[in-house]
Amino acid sequence: MKQIPGLGTRSVDVFLTTLKKLALVGVVMTVAGLTPIVIYALSAPLNFAAVVSVGAMAGAGAFVAGGLLGFLFGVPKTRGDNTEDSEGTPHTRYRVNTNLEQISDWLTKILVGVGLTQLAKIADAAAHLISVVAKGMGGGAGATSVAGGILVYFIGNGFLSAYYVTRTTLTTAFSVTDTDADES
Repeated sequence: MKQIPGLGTRSVDVFLTTLKKLALVGVVMTVAGLTPIVIYALSAPLNFAAVVSVGAMAGAGAFVAGGLLGFLFGVPKTRGDNTEDSEGTPHTRYRVNTNLEQISDWLTKILVGVGLTQLAKIADAAAHLISVVAKGMGGGAGATSVAGGILVYFIGNGFLSAYYVTRTTLTTAFSVTDTDADES
């Protein structure tokens, strides 16, 4: 097995095993998200390909939007101190990004301060987006429910996937890069 600077052989094995599991989960989650689209497309008033295309593109767009947020929250923060313990072992330079906690607190304060007036606008915008996707999927019975489900499902999956990948892979990449830079 190739040795990655800054990581022991066991760390590389764990890292690769985690990536394989993540890839499998990604495939399963994608199939799980596309299944209701295909089932709905079989009963939709439009042709099958049009409904699947609109549903898949809406899902992909929602996944990217959620993924951008997940990436933002998953980026590790540098510690700033390059300390070593008494044995000369360097401490990790990165710590968990607490933006999610900070944003959660911030949003709670904003929502209480602003009140429910803006929530109606957000709900209207979400309802409009769902209705546009539903119309694109043929607007048949259940189109609104399927469209809303697609958007919520893929936004959530995008967020969680990007957060996890960023949190694990990017932190490792930063550590390896820093170790290489320190050795050269």
